Amino acid sequence: MSMIQPKTLPTLLDVSDKYQNYVVDIWGVIHNGVKVFPEAEALLRALKKKEKTICLLTNSPRLPEDVKDQLKNFGLDLSLIDGLWSSGGQAQTLLHDWIREEGPFCFFMGKEIHKGILIEAGATPVDDPEIADFIYNSGPSSIAENFSQHQRNLEKAQAAGLKMFCTNPDIMVLHGSEQVYCAGSLGQLYKNLGGEVVYAGKPYSNIYEILFAQSGTKPSQTLCVGDSMAHDIKGGWKQGCDTALVLSGVEAQHLTPETLAAGFEDKYGFGPTYILDSLR
Repeated sequence: MSMIQPKTLPTLLDVSDKYQNYVVDIWGVIHNGVKVFPEAEALLRALKKKEKTICLLTNSPRLPEDVKDQLKNFGLDLSLIDGLWSSGGQAQTLLHDWIREEGPFCFFMGKEIHKGILIEAGATPVDDPEIADFIYNSGPSSIAENFSQHQRNLEKAQAAGLKMFCTNPDIMVLHGSEQVYCAGSLGQLYKNLGGEVVYAGKPYSNIYEILFAQSGTKPSQTLCVGDSMAHDIKGGWKQGCDTALVLSGVEAQHLTPETLAAGFEDKYGFGPTYILDSLR
């Protein structure tokens, strides 16, 4: 019998007396890339009434303030959160050392809105991997449509021995009802080509250490909530936190009823403490 037996909850309020701190993913949990889930905002409001600490943690290649602006534009009441940290914010803290070790010229694989972090750190984006010192992968638009070109560029980069700095480990997200590939898919491709990839973001420990230091919270008092087994649940589990898997995002596309019923050891080697249909 499986040793990992997640408890299915109708709402996180059922276990709110057990935890003081909530580390909550954004995309797929708070919003779907188009609008905020009303039930998620209602849940955050109910937790705040119980005087809980709520920190949002996202694998977004954008800076925390930019993510806050996006949430505000989506209509989220920002007074409901006590803190927000992003993989883009983590990337900014690491870039100066990275540039000093690798060099200033980076083959840029991202959107124009992601370039600000590079320029502020003193990096120079270039369009040709053969004249670059490293790859900065924050996730370009239309990865699937331009896959062949991305693969050719990464083959050149691998032949030149470049390291990749990937600022969003996510493979894909749901944008509304559409599946959209993220920077992590190109990171996975580069590893398959034999390239070296360094990630900023979940599930890697450094981003949690920053978050806990900023918020003054402890893993033993914290519930990590997210929609991705590979990032949100694994990241929280590695920190010693209890975790809650929300089936409103991309993971719902991959988890079968058989997996949920049989347990998680064979597929993942770890599992969530709780499962919810949505953050409500």
